[in-house]
Amino acid sequence: MSLAVAGDMGFGDDGNRDRRSRWLRGSGFDPGRSASVDLVHSRIVAEAATPAGVRGRAADGMVAPGLSSPRTDASTSLVITVADCMPIFLFDSGTGAFGLLHSGWKGTGILAVAVSAMGRLYGTEPRNVSAAFGPRIGACCYVVDEERAKEYADEFGSAAVVRVGGAPRLDLVAANLGIADRLGLGSVSVADGCTCCDGRFGSYRRQGAARFTRMAAAIGYRSSP
Repeated sequence: MSLAVAGDMGFGDDGNRDRRSRWLRGSGFDPGRSASVDLVHSRIVAEAATPAGVRGRAADGMVAPGLSSPRTDASTSLVITVADCMPIFLFDSGTGAFGLLHSGWKGTGILAVAVSAMGRLYGTEPRNVSAAFGPRIGACCYVVDEERAKEYADEFGSAAVVRVGGAPRLDLVAANLGIADRLGLGSVSVADGCTCCDGRFGSYRRQGAARFTRMAAAIGYRSSP
């Protein structure tokens, strides 16, 4: 995942496209073979065996087959942008399939949708899936109203909402750890860092709608070290 110092990586702007291409190339990916979707804060997951397969699709997650699949283009990488929502990286050690998710409060639960899709499409078994949760807005900063807090706790459990000074705050990590546990994922790692607290990261809530920095997150079989 890129940091704020690398600049805005948002789609739809030529300057951002050039910046994103440089970052992808420096990370070992071919920018011309990167698959992306139009993020809509949903639980929709699309298959991205090739970049053309998802171009223009509205979704917040992508999955792709492993190198041994005849359906794959080995040079395809998956790319999303985040700026408080949590990027979730998935890898299936059994089949080589992988995925990338954009999970905010509206999209929490997309992890279960993606693992189900990988099982249906590639034969993925949850016990072979490793998940990595990237930096995201933490419970320290994610203050919400009572209605949203209740809705979130009702679906994802009481641990997904914490209170500091009486104000409810969403815990994206706790909610997704609960989902991962119920799915029986093989392993989960959690990156340190709250995007709102930590100036290394771009944050919609901290920087504001007019000037927040979208960070790129990518996964795939790299073409170079």
